[in-house]
Amino acid sequence: MIVDLEPFYGYAEASIELARAEVKNALGFRGSIADIKAEGNHVIIKVEVNPRWDLPSSEKEDDLRNCLSTRVRYFRVIIGGERDRLP
Repeated sequence: MIVDLEPFYGYAEASIELARAEVKNALGFRGSIADIKAEGNHVIIKVEVNPRWDLPSSEKEDDLRNCLSTRVRYFRVIIGGERDRLP
């Protein structure tokens, strides 16, 4: 799953570590960060979803969207969509 974070302030390059910390704290047991990079003014994060997470696959993306949108404070969160660019 791809998560696109757009910083409210500053540049993506300078915000990579803050993005990593915010997403890691928000994910908790739901998954882990597989890859992270800055692209333009966006931080693109590839998230590996925990296979032992007790939730139907169809509901996992919605739950992640809600979880990240409410817990990540310094970025606008975009999940999936056009940003599926990481290998």
